[in-house]
Amino acid sequence: MKKENLLGQVQIRGSCNGPICRVMMNLSFDDEAVNIFFNEAAKWEGNFGAFKRSEDGNYAVVLTDPAGSVPVYYRWAEGKWAVAWKSAELASTENDFFSVDPVSAGDFILNETVCYPMSLFRGVTAAAPGSVTILTPTGASIKKYYEPREESGDGINYLAEELRESLISAIQDNVAGNKKVDVLFSGGEDARAVVSLLARDHDIRLWCFSDSENRETKLARRAAVALGYKIDVMIRPEGFYKKEVEERVRAVGGGFDVRHTHVFGELADAVREADVLLGGNGADALLKTTRMANVSRRFGGVGPERIAGSFEGPVGVAGRERYALLRRDVGEEVERRRSEHHERLRRIRPKTAGTWHTLWPLGTQRNTYAHYLACLLVGPKVVEPFMDSRVFKVAARVPEQYRVDRKIVHAALAREMGAAGWVPTSSGRIPRVRGWSGRLIELGIYGGWTVARHVKRRKAKVMGQRVYLENPWSPEHYAFKADPDEILGKQRADRMREFMMDAVLQPTGRTYEETAEKMSLEERFRAIQVGVFL
Repeated sequence: MKKENLLGQVQIRGSCNGPICRVMMNLSFDDEAVNIFFNEAAKWEGNFGAFKRSEDGNYAVVLTDPAGSVPVYYRWAEGKWAVAWKSAELASTENDFFSVDPVSAGDFILNETVCYPMSLFRGVTAAAPGSVTILTPTGASIKKYYEPREESGDGINYLAEELRESLISAIQDNVAGNKKVDVLFSGGEDARAVVSLLARDHDIRLWCFSDSENRETKLARRAAVALGYKIDVMIRPEGFYKKEVEERVRAVGGGFDVRHTHVFGELADAVREADVLLGGNGADALLKTTRMANVSRRFGGVGPERIAGSFEGPVGVAGRERYALLRRDVGEEVERRRSEHHERLRRIRPKTAGTWHTLWPLGTQRNTYAHYLACLLVGPKVVEPFMDSRVFKVAARVPEQYRVDRKIVHAALAREMGAAGWVPTSSGRIPRVRGWSGRLIELGIYGGWTVARHVKRRKAKVMGQRVYLENPWSPEHYAFKADPDEILGKQRADRMREFMMDAVLQPTGRTYEETAEKMSLEERFRAIQVGVFL
């Protein structure tokens, strides 16, 4: 390889525990230097993406963490490499129009993400996870230092201890040296576990964002008190997820559903002055059964979770019948891309490729990832310990039978929560108890809440009072009617309609509105998000 100096600044995003900047600053572009860099990369920990590009743009090196938790994109254009955190920043424009890929648009509308390694835009590629990507005038080459191989054969007690220790180091290493730590605290068991592992020699402030003062906020307060902390509850303004749609889309870069940007606008302002913003994101998907399709409950849903056979296909992908919404050529290409990624995973995770379809790389495959990307823009250092490379590596080795009924989380973290583990979650579950006992207690608590809710609604109806939802999320977080003209403006909305009818959707009517009648509210809203770049 030709010897070249990689001039220019090192760009780093995320929370890296390792000499990443120093090593990259000293990196020259030859085989020996890149190999040294590759060997060093495997030692770094945290959530990070990094790149360094020569000033002339002919050479660049991109580094991603094992989970691919911080997406990095690259593109070769006009004789040089461009690298950026947001795919939209690399999209070519013609007459001020972004070069949106119709296949990626269709994929995003149906599946909430754009399948790795593609992006929403033509010619813009997502860097491989757990890799050093080397960009030269002759093309891109990838040197992988990590793949999430499945099932280590270790017992649950060994894995639980490893999980607990990795979480402790992920939290303590990332908050060390910082005074003000704000915690996103919904009151769920994952947030409780994170706070219980946090050293108390910081100025710690817990925040709960909610639609109203409801069961969620009451339980969060009880859990916070049990952990020995006060909590600030901030009510989302009405219509929160309908506001600033274009700003949200551009903030996360396109291809991520902004219904999941929970910390934005005035809610982001509340935590902007913190040194560290700490969350509990990712545990449900990586360590529990949220992304497992082969799980059922015994005795008609009454009993605890259990493995129910196997599931071969990718989890989190729209059913075949939904592909009828797309033009035939677009739908076939979306299926080909998804199948190709599934086969890529099957080579390294033959038993659990389907479950991991939306888990690797995290930064492009997870449907709720706009939350993390939006948090990165708030200001404080963002620490998501469950997505930290140390924890991710343990999670990759946890067999599915240990994820069922929260076995691994319970074994690793239940005692750490102390008294907070006996406070119910919003589902009625007691974190300290699992199995049949835990399930029957959960049903009893939730059943009591259900009766109380019906009584409360009847009383409110008689009194002419408003009844607030007790759920963690308002209905508009999941789906709401959105007017393209109102969000995009008439001219751009018409371009969106034309693009969808000509290049993406299978027309079933004379107009976009007639065709969109067969789309869900969520799919229509994602089509509008694509329209931001048209």
